[in-house]
Amino acid sequence: MGTKKKFAKLFELAELLGGEVGATRPVVYADWADHDALVGQPEAIKPQILFSFGISGAIQHTAACNGAKFVIAVNKNPNATMMKMAMSPSLPMRAAQPALTRAEAPDRS
Repeated sequence: MGTKKKFAKLFELAELLGGEVGATRPVVYADWADHDALVGQPEAIKPQILFSFGISGAIQHTAACNGAKFVIAVNKNPNATMMKMAMSPSLPMRAAQPALTRAEAPDRS
């Protein structure tokens, strides 16, 4: 994502979709996300839909994400491991994320 400000947009997207933000080790170490958000071994995640923004796909991360029902990967590197796991075409990150966060949140009441 490049900056903490850009990464913070993912929290808006997660709220909009009723989901949560997971993070890689570098993101947690940079203090952009809490340690509780770290995705990697030994804890596996099993979301219905996994959005992967800018994740290359380190083995610990991909192993932990293996239980996802549907993977949407957004990455500028078409050869990234997460792109191979994805079940949808990718978009350039700068185009995909702003479009997703502009959508209106559903009324959950």
